Amino acid sequence: MELSQAGFDLYASIQEKKLIQLEKQQEYELTLAGENEEAKAAITERFARQTAEIRRRQAVAEKAMAAFQIGVNTASAIISMLANPGGPAGIALSVVAGATGALQLANVLAKQIPAFKKGTRYAPEGPALVAEEGAELHESQGKYFLHENHRLYL
Repeated sequence: MELSQAGFDLYASIQEKKLIQLEKQQEYELTLAGENEEAKAAITERFARQTAEIRRRQAVAEKAMAAFQIGVNTASAIISMLANPGGPAGIALSVVAGATGALQLANVLAKQIPAFKKGTRYAPEGPALVAEEGAELHESQGKYFLHENHRLYL
């Protein structure tokens, strides 16, 4: 499990570095665009798509890692209950542990991406649907983003 967590952490670190590199490249290209608003808009949209794809991959990886961890923890709990207390009580407790793990897994897999077409002041961090019914402006980490096309923002 520690090895899988290390692999996931490495993947997340690589993706974050890609995001930082993309941001620097975007700033550079925006500088080159000068006063050309059409070019700036195209650059911003292109980098927004690239950033969204990286964040989507991160979200998929996070979900997969959570599912994997639930599977490992559930298997460990089942084996533990069969060994101690063992016998009929261990069997009953292992069934409960398996059911609990299944419910946790179902919760992780069913978690939907938030969408706030009417706006919100308390959006959780993470992916969201944007521009469901027209252009949408949102703030994230001190930066403002204008989304004109319905899509997934990660």
